[in-house]
Amino acid sequence: RNSSQAKIRITSTDGQNISAVSSDFKIKGALQVGYPAGGESFVVGSNPVVTGTKSAAVTAIKIEFIDDSASPATTTLAASYAVVSGNTTWSYSGWTVPDKISANPGSPAAKIRVTDVTDPNITNVIATSNSFKVTGSFTVTYPQSSTTWGVDETRPITWTTNGSISKVNIQWSSNGVTWTNFATNYDNNGNGTTALSITVPDAITNTFKVRVVAYTDSSVTATSPNFEVKGRLQIANPTAASTWRVDEYNYITWTVYGTISKVNIDYWNQTIPGWVSITTNAPATVTATAGQYFWKIPNLIRDDLKVRVINVADSSVNNETLGFKIRGKVQVNNPNGSEVYYVYDDPDQAVKYPITYTVTGGLSQVKIEYLQGGVTWTLISTTNVAGSGTYNYQWDIPGALVDICKTVKVRVTDNINSDTTDDSNNNFEIRGRVIVPSPVTTTV
Repeated sequence: RNSSQAKIRITSTDGQNISAVSSDFKIKGALQVGYPAGGESFVVGSNPVVTGTKSAAVTAIKIEFIDDSASPATTTLAASYAVVSGNTTWSYSGWTVPDKISANPGSPAAKIRVTDVTDPNITNVIATSNSFKVTGSFTVTYPQSSTTWGVDETRPITWTTNGSISKVNIQWSSNGVTWTNFATNYDNNGNGTTALSITVPDAITNTFKVRVVAYTDSSVTATSPNFEVKGRLQIANPTAASTWRVDEYNYITWTVYGTISKVNIDYWNQTIPGWVSITTNAPATVTATAGQYFWKIPNLIRDDLKVRVINVADSSVNNETLGFKIRGKVQVNNPNGSEVYYVYDDPDQAVKYPITYTVTGGLSQVKIEYLQGGVTWTLISTTNVAGSGTYNYQWDIPGALVDICKTVKVRVTDNINSDTTDDSNNNFEIRGRVIVPSPVTTTV
């Protein structure tokens, strides 16, 4: 047992009763820290159990934590921790690792120190562990395994930090082996949440991941689960404001984000309903990041036609337009400027003048009008048509136009969609006519 006043006495055994007593000396117990054994890394907030060995007579110990943070200090964990007399081992489970992150993680110097306090007169029975390290930790909260990112999108990375870590690196990998920096020496909210907005790289894979790494200690890191990065397609033309005409050619154009080689192009036919192929396996790009296809517009007059572009290698990568308009066409062929027409007056002036026009697309009815003097359009006729073709209307010019007028035009308009229309390119002239009934050539 421990003693600060131990003595040794020697007595003869020959009956002479001779003895001698030594001066006082001390008997000390023995202590040793078994765990931490040295080389461990303990995360702030964790609860490692400190263990060791002792002499059987040691019944109370003082336990201290010597940190190696930027502002090192010694903290008493237990001033007089009772250990069982007679046992040769001890353990202490009351330690919560404090936010005292090792300032030099390459050469950590944090330690546990224990002192025998069984006898206050014995003060130098001390054991100290080998050095270990105190670290913080991270948890990546976004992205998650269900996340899908598109190339060139702006996306957040968010994480929480346990411990006073002030700087971090943010990295990405497509294979978990090679890592590339999004940001280095980035300001971090210790014991809080931090976010970084990044631009998604062209790394199309389903094994993409990001990680957060302590700037001064690369062993302190947290990695997201695998998630997916896809290419993107964005149609630029047509738009919701577009009006395309039957049988004309128009460019479907789009932007490509990421490595995409081939696309399919469809249009939506509401009358089926369903998607109808325009072309397949078309080159995705004609320049570095842009694609186009020159499309002859079908005879499908609607307000809600759509176009979509699809990545051949991954049909989930696609983009479709909002509904836009397909319209037929009307072209006035005659009169188209410089003609001279006369007011109809049967039988003296029984000539009717042709209004000819060409229809493209599935139109069923048109209205024909004239404009006198550039003010108001007046209806001539509403006429049925049977889709594409050239039509001729014989116009008996009314007497209301008896006055000579040199600024007349004709217009033909789809009677269903008024944005399908055409008029004479230039003004033509309408005149009255004077008939001299007498004398005639036989008059004498």
